Amino acid sequence: VNFHEDYAGNLLHILAVFAALFLLMRGTKNSPASGSKTIPLKLYFALVGLAFLAFCTVLKWQPWHSRLMFPLFILIVPAVGVVFSQIKNPKVTVMITTIFLLCAMPWVFNNKSRAFFKRRNIFNSSRVEQQFYNKHGYMPSYVQAVKEVREAGCSEIGILIGPDSWEYPLWTLFSQTKNPFRLEHINVENIKSYSPSTYPLGKFSPCAILNDSFQSPSTIVFDGKNFVKTRQLAYMSVFLYDESGELAQRALLFHLNKTLELSAAINLLVTESKMDDVMNADELDQLMKLREEQLKEARQVNQRDLDKIMPGFGKIFGETYLNGLELLIKGYQEKNKSLYDQGQLLLLRWESWVNKHKDTLKTVFDALAQELQAQP
Repeated sequence: VNFHEDYAGNLLHILAVFAALFLLMRGTKNSPASGSKTIPLKLYFALVGLAFLAFCTVLKWQPWHSRLMFPLFILIVPAVGVVFSQIKNPKVTVMITTIFLLCAMPWVFNNKSRAFFKRRNIFNSSRVEQQFYNKHGYMPSYVQAVKEVREAGCSEIGILIGPDSWEYPLWTLFSQTKNPFRLEHINVENIKSYSPSTYPLGKFSPCAILNDSFQSPSTIVFDGKNFVKTRQLAYMSVFLYDESGELAQRALLFHLNKTLELSAAINLLVTESKMDDVMNADELDQLMKLREEQLKEARQVNQRDLDKIMPGFGKIFGETYLNGLELLIKGYQEKNKSLYDQGQLLLLRWESWVNKHKDTLKTVFDALAQELQAQP
């Protein structure tokens, strides 16, 4: 027996449906009147049955099928009620009603997602909080993402999410203010003809995009427009339209500076370990965590933007620094010395290239920083 709304079964309801169908087809004195009066009722049962077959044909089995089948049970309830109401013995009808009421109580009062008596329950929680009962950790990311989009003055928002992502809290959060908004899925891949002009409500021109991927890119292109990630939250990323290219430049500097800070921390840790002649297990774990943070920041750097400020910079960044970190971390996790050594070799090549071009790099990035500071 499962008391969670996503997985609770419908055994009692199924038994009631079959019992009603049995009484209807049998046509005894304890069933509805026989003859032509039962034809509409039988037809109704048949139509709901066809709807169930269509449901099974179109949708694959899913763990939360009980929720998806809820409309079918709502449709069949009137027919079952009519059949049971025509049972001549009132004690049987009262008994059936009592059984249903008593059996519903555990799911009403012990509901895992809509609690009655717990400290956090349906009486002291807002609508938004109740929507995040099953994934409470997601709430800060969603709330902050929507807040930042609103603060950017954006009313048309694209959403780039997966097939099992949480979409409906976004509608609730955006609806909390009276400001109009429009949410549409973008870059859809599983339909034959798709373009920004084929939306039912007309052409869609978003000024922001929300993406829930844990490894979202630094930029997203939609309808030929460039959207730059301005915020990475735990379960949601915010992308804003970068008409002038300023956001991309600021993001580039930010992530490059983060990688440099992490590199300095790693060099300090390695230097300290060399004083002790050997790096212990805790220090090695700390080093690899820093490497993982380094890789996370490196993946946010747009290599095309690097090439714009210095030809060939993006290519060498991807081939040595990014690939080196990926191989080194993978080798450490899989205990593969060959991969680990390949990663170290690529990182040494990156350091060598940076040292060779450090004066040029400093000049380029100082000029870029000054340009951004001069912008309003």
